[in-house]
Amino acid sequence: MVTMGSESVMFVKGANLSQYVQQTVVFAGKVISTQGDILTLQTGDDVSVQLQKNPATSVSSSFILVKGVVIPNSPVREVQIYSLGESFDLQNFSKMVELSSNPAFKGIFA
Repeated sequence: MVTMGSESVMFVKGANLSQYVQQTVVFAGKVISTQGDILTLQTGDDVSVQLQKNPATSVSSSFILVKGVVIPNSPVREVQIYSLGESFDLQNFSKMVELSSNPAFKGIFA
């Protein structure tokens, strides 16, 4: 868990999104396709995730960090998107997420 602004949020992998229904989470992904305000992202653990972005949000890079709310049977709803550039290592991010959820490393990610 990490604090972003005044809110504590959990870094998650694509495979774990369903465990955080109605919660705000953070995950990274590569934009695979865009259809209107729906983005399809590929996460570091090779999960395809749909994201409902805000119409006013502009996505300017292939890799993004998403702060969003997990909605059951629906795309994740964007709260905020951060650009990660064109050469972000999703697999390393996925490994960091695993470490951040391990109690042995809690102090590092607090």
